Amino acid sequence: MPATAQIDRQQFDGLRHGDEHALERVFKDQYLVLTTEACEELVDAGAAPRIVEHAFLKAWAERTHFETPEELQRFLHQSVHQGALREKGRRAALH
Repeated sequence: MPATAQIDRQQFDGLRHGDEHALERVFKDQYLVLTTEACEELVDAGAAPRIVEHAFLKAWAERTHFETPEELQRFLHQSVHQGALREKGRRAALH
C-alpha cells in the first residue's frame, strides 16, 4: 500500500474556505492511497474510484466542520472504508 501523504495545512485551509483548486490538490495527493485502500477491501476493485470520489464529495459538503487536516484525513479514510462495506453489501444482495 502506498504511504499516506499528509494533507498540507495551506491546502486544508483553502478547502475549508471553498477553494476548489485546493480540493483538487488534496484529491490528487490522496487519490492513490485511498483508491488502494478501497481496492484492498473489495474483491472487484472496479468500484474503488467511485467510492473515493464519493468520499471527497461528502468531505466537500462538510468541509467547514473539519478543524484540522488530520480530521479531514480520518474522515476520508473512514468514508472510503464505509463505502467499501456498502459496496460489498450491495454486491452480496445481488447474489
